Amino acid sequence: LQQLKQKYPHLTVSIAVGGWTLSDHFSTVCATAAGRETFATSLATFLDTYRVFDGIAFDWEYPGGGGEAGNSASPADGQNYALLLGLVRSKLDALGSRLGRRYEISVASPAGIDKIANFNLPGLTRFVDFFNVMTYDFHGTWENQTGHQSGFTGDPAGYDVQTAVRAYLQAGVPARQIV
Repeated sequence: LQQLKQKYPHLTVSIAVGGWTLSDHFSTVCATAAGRETFATSLATFLDTYRVFDGIAFDWEYPGGGGEAGNSASPADGQNYALLLGLVRSKLDALGSRLGRRYEISVASPAGIDKIANFNLPGLTRFVDFFNVMTYDFHGTWENQTGHQSGFTGDPAGYDVQTAVRAYLQAGVPARQIV
């Protein structure tokens, strides 16, 4: 990665945290101030140690539940996620100030209206540089009827890109932050 960044200095490289199979303990860690502090500090320490990275890409699937079976979940997850990202933002801003650079925070974020409802978009927006809206896997083997995996518009249940993007805009997320 260091060689690639030397060749292409404009390239931005983030380290991903979480994912479908690695979101088990997000809710538990984010539930307490001590857990959020430990997590945020470890991320800042990581970026200070491995300076090839330009930010953190969060992928909690999903605050409030609905991810892989066995994931911890709580109704307070959306609020706690905002508290975590606010703390991470302040630590990354302090690190960036010390090192003369800026660190990005991105989020792999839900596209299903049921998941968006628990996500706390208004609380996250001020700490996140951009949301990578997961406009895929709207339909799959868990259903009895076939549907477009990544339909753009017109899904009767609202599992489509247009419905997801409208929900983000209606929640106050600026269009420039939606990927």
